[in-house]
Amino acid sequence: MTGIYAPSTSYTGWTTVSIFRQLLLVFLALTAANAQTDALFQEVPFDQWRAGAKQSLAHWSAGLVQPELSAFQRISTAVRIQVDGPELPKHHAVVLTEFADAAGGVWRTHAELGRGPEYLQSAFVLPGDYSVSVALYDPVTRKHGFAQKKLHVAPLKTEPLPGAWEDLPRVEFFSAERDSPFAWYLPSIVSRLRLTLQTQHRVHIQVIANTTPSETVSDSLGELRRNMSAVIPAMKILSQIGLTNGSMDFTLLDLTRQRSASAANWDSISGFFAATNPGLIDVRELDSISAKMRGFFADQLTARIADDPARAVIILSGPAFFDDPAPAAKIDLPADPLHRVFYIRCRLIPHSVLDARPRPRPGVRPRPLRPNFFRLPLDDLEKPLESSSAMLFDVITPEQFRRVLPATLGHISRM
Repeated sequence: MTGIYAPSTSYTGWTTVSIFRQLLLVFLALTAANAQTDALFQEVPFDQWRAGAKQSLAHWSAGLVQPELSAFQRISTAVRIQVDGPELPKHHAVVLTEFADAAGGVWRTHAELGRGPEYLQSAFVLPGDYSVSVALYDPVTRKHGFAQKKLHVAPLKTEPLPGAWEDLPRVEFFSAERDSPFAWYLPSIVSRLRLTLQTQHRVHIQVIANTTPSETVSDSLGELRRNMSAVIPAMKILSQIGLTNGSMDFTLLDLTRQRSASAANWDSISGFFAATNPGLIDVRELDSISAKMRGFFADQLTARIADDPARAVIILSGPAFFDDPAPAAKIDLPADPLHRVFYIRCRLIPHSVLDARPRPRPGVRPRPLRPNFFRLPLDDLEKPLESSSAMLFDVITPEQFRRVLPATLGHISRM
């Protein structure tokens, strides 16, 4: 999945983001990718502002988002700009952001503030200490504001993927509208994790991403967005595997329309969502297709696992619960060690929900969440695989996926 291009298709009918807004986000993100040569910093007295030049802007503030491991298996943070007055958005104010580390590395980017009261400049960062400088500049009135923050990025408590970050830049900026396909894939981010996979035999790996939300939810579009915010990043991570003896293919499935499509690059992924509008389907069609969805999935899986001498299929899906009351028929899979199926159900729960709740009053212990609080039963795609040779994983945090990934690669390495 190399070669990142800005898509030419729209997403009318399933997202409120306009084509213009999408293209602007891609332009700003691509600008951020080349942040160290950002020309705007040469046109404004940024270093003078840092040295203590008197500020002329009021009614704004800058803060930092707590760094945490993201679905892309990178630590992410963000600078949050909040504006209390209406004058800045009217004048197309610009946000200039600089990260500097203790070794003298400097990373810079800029973007338009936009029309809303809040703006986020996101970044992937490696562990370490950074000085973050932020300027807000009004090109019409030439007024400015400046803020400096200290950022500490702690290393992961455990590292199941040692060396995965060795080829990454220390800071990599990105911007994407939340819940848009750009946020699911981040096409401007072209740096790659170091994931090397050696196998005993030549292996073909087929990655299948199910884009179909559960029929049992009332908000299918919201369910689609939640699922894809975990599934598509996982697919992008798997595309970075350096397979030394074999090949890989990527497929997107729309079970409601019984359609599959290659996901060779960002163009094909964006084109799939634009053409199929998964998550939107006429309710009158559900009765006629519910009984066929599991059969289509079984056909797609068995066709991909039964060919070459050594094959591995990795299925990425959100929870898949359908209204079909018929019992699930078992999917027959090869039982030999050269044919392996991995089903990874992805549904990310925010860290803010998972963390222990604060003490309600001094001296009272925080109430921990029950271990099984977020556990779901096997869904309608997992049940047919339960008694087969397939390996089933339930992932609710990026940290869990970071453990599941090397476990999966370890099994494939022995093929």
